[in-house]
Formats: sequence, structure tokens, C-alpha cells
Amino acid sequence: MAENPITPPLPADLPENWQYGQIVAPAGADVGLSEQHGYNYLMAQVNAAQQGVNTLGQALEQVPALGEDGRIAAAVLPEGSLRVETSGGVPHLMDSDGADVTDEVAAALQMGDKADKSVTVAATLTASGWTGSGPWTQTVTVAGLTAGSNGIVGPSTSITDAQFTAMQAAALRPSAQAENSLTIKATGTKPTVSLPIQVVIVG
Repeated sequence: MAENPITPPLPADLPENWQYGQIVAPAGADVGLSEQHGYNYLMAQVNAAQQGVNTLGQALEQVPALGEDGRIAAAVLPEGSLRVETSGGVPHLMDSDGADVTDEVAAALQMGDKADKSVTVAATLTASGWTGSGPWTQTVTVAGLTAGSNGIVGPSTSITDAQFTAMQAAALRPSAQAENSLTIKATGTKPTVSLPIQVVIVG
């Protein structure tokens, strides 16, 4: 996304509720009105609007003009830009050097479609579910997890401050995973409250 070239704030909050007989002053508060009723505020907003229009005009000067064919000339396109050209009724992607890169782009998109997708699964570590005498372990069900996938464990967005504090004190880490299950080890303080977690499965 392009950046907005207009940087002065334009709150569009100038009053439209003027009444007959009201007094105008440099500051609205001088005559018992709001700040927006002061003509110094009004003039500042007018100047900001003019500055914004001027800035926008200067930014438009940097936009390449269309040629007689209705397209931007390749010579003025930034390096690496792509454009569409039609040959024999078939669209082709051309780079700024005029080379046809349709096949390369299609191959890259196909590779993107094959990229691993991530899935987030919610689970809860119960206070009574810990076993051992320290470090403690607990196994939870995580649907979709396999022995070969990456299970990234973190606090759930619903976790309370008290639960998060207990999670930090527990120094949790995953210690084993299998089909649809994940084992968590608490190497710090044994939690005495339930801990809502989320497991992001990658691969």
C-alpha cells in the first residue's frame, strides 16, 4: 500500500452550528464557545487543508503519465515492475526490460500454494493433570498434531493475568509430541491453576 502523502491532521471538525448574533474571537473560549469556534483554529485548519492539497499535487507530479496507448511506458516503470501485454488475445506479464515472465510468475504462485499452512488448536493444562515430582509433565489432546509437525505452544488470548503469571513461573516447554497429543513439561513452579494454551501446528 502506498503511503498517504498528506501528513497534516485534518480532523474535519469545524463547527456548523453557528447562530445569528454569536461573536467571533481569536479563541472560542474567549466568548464562551468551543475551541473550534475560534477563528485562529479555523484559519489553522484552512492552512492545513491547503498544505494537504499542495502536497497531494506534488505527489501526483511523481506519477508516470499514460502514453497515447493508455499505458505507462516501460522506461519510466520502477525496476522490477510488471505490466500486462496482450498478444493474440492472450495476456502476458512483462517485466521492465520487456521480457515475458508469465511462466516464472505462474511457477512462483504454484509454489506459494504448496506452502505449509498453519492451524491453531486450543487446549487446557489442568491444575490436577500434572504428573511427576518436578519437573512435572502433562499430556493434552491436540487434534491434527503429528510426530513430524511443528507444534508451537503459547498462551491463549483468553488467559487471565493470574494464569499468565503462573505460566511464566512454571517455565513450560514442549517435551514430546505424537499423533493428536502434545506433552508439556513444567520445569519451574508447579501450576495450581488451569492454564489455557494454544498450539500452532505448522506442517
